[in-house]
Amino acid sequence: MIKRPAATSFSVANYFIKKGRRDGIPIMKLQRLVYYAHGWFLALYDRPLIDECIEAWIFGPVVPSLYENLNQRGFERVAKLLCYFDKNGFPDDPPQIFDQDLQEFLDSVWNAYAKFPTIQLSNAAHAKGTPWDLVASEYNYVPPRNKEIPDEVIREYFIQEQEEINKEENGTVA
Repeated sequence: MIKRPAATSFSVANYFIKKGRRDGIPIMKLQRLVYYAHGWFLALYDRPLIDECIEAWIFGPVVPSLYENLNQRGFERVAKLLCYFDKNGFPDDPPQIFDQDLQEFLDSVWNAYAKFPTIQLSNAAHAKGTPWDLVASEYNYVPPRNKEIPDEVIREYFIQEQEEINKEENGTVA
């Protein structure tokens, strides 16, 4: 049975853009926030957060549709909500996130990760043993185009992260 995603990648990205609208969010940081939110959601709820796969690109995990929407902006910070195109190619507003539990979940991801510099989030996503590392290392860190990072790999990694956090909180780490 396929579990339905909780949101679209654009609605999650726009939720974070709204939270960081005052200063804007660097594009790479927005990608990482969506990635981390998706990973934690998979681990905690055993279903995908977003409606598309994360891919292993040379510079880290990427949500392709977000990249396509943002790549023309260069290195500017994102403060304007993303435009979504319907199945006929017409601009449309992406669905918003109205579910209170999902908003609280995304707020917790924002509170945990948004405070870190973009490069630190990116380096953490590239670290040895991360889902990106596991996939990219198979290709000498030059993954082919459209190389997906399986949700199960992402889920297992974030479950391990949660176990480490639990050990630290319980004082069982040496």
